[in-house]
Amino acid sequence: MKRLIGGGLALLVLWLSSGSTMAATSGVGELAAARGFVQALYDGYVRGDAPSPPGDSAPRVFAPTLLRLIRVDQARAQGEVGALDHDPLCACQDFALTRLRIQGHRRDRNQARFEVRFDNVGTPTRVDLDLVHLPGVGWLVQDVHNALTPSLESFLRRALGASH
Repeated sequence: MKRLIGGGLALLVLWLSSGSTMAATSGVGELAAARGFVQALYDGYVRGDAPSPPGDSAPRVFAPTLLRLIRVDQARAQGEVGALDHDPLCACQDFALTRLRIQGHRRDRNQARFEVRFDNVGTPTRVDLDLVHLPGVGWLVQDVHNALTPSLESFLRRALGASH
């Protein structure tokens, strides 16, 4: 098992080298680009070298609203473990992913939902990702749903108080 480590350079390099297109195309191309983004996110987990997603690469992974909530949680924790005490992309603290399966569908031109299934240390796991396409940026994770956290955005809003 690999322990989550900080630093997002590896994730960013992986994502940029995955062949994912950042420009919106129509129909199937948009869904293929979104799937490429999700595949690149999880390739590091399968290889065993995924960086912590709330690390340096977070702006290339999470949509601005979710990223702001993650950063506020980190700031309030002052170097300790905050409300977000696990990696939301694998619903885990440690990982050894196998049998990765990704399925997705477009909700509309700029939104998609992907169901990601895998075994983590032998335990079947499902994570659903709501994606949003931002012009000039590409696909980003807008919300994460898993057995630990039915909605990451809602969880963080509650943990941080109504003002966020």
